[in-house]
Amino acid sequence: MSQCALWYMRHYAPRFELCGKEEDAVQRGMRVEEHGEGLVLGVQFADGRAVPCEEWAAWQDAQRRLEQEYQARLEAQVREPRETKEICDPFVGQPLITDAFAPPWVGKQRD
Repeated sequence: MSQCALWYMRHYAPRFELCGKEEDAVQRGMRVEEHGEGLVLGVQFADGRAVPCEEWAAWQDAQRRLEQEYQARLEAQVREPRETKEICDPFVGQPLITDAFAPPWVGKQRD
């Protein structure tokens, strides 16, 4: 039996999807937004209460977890410093820093 309905906008029109539990609505809503299928508006429970996503605690928790996971992945990436070299553009002599592996004929080597 459905206990709630996930509401979202798709192609400028409101849509809903019946969900068995609130957790199911959160998971479905995350997929809707992740795959670009729509924008979550909120949830409506079987008792008629409609909660916008800004006030929906379970949705906010899921969004927070997603952001934390994203930040953790960013922090876990070890970025090696790239080798660079300074060259000048061949037209006006403006200096710029580029990757060291750029072909030697690109730009003019800076003295």
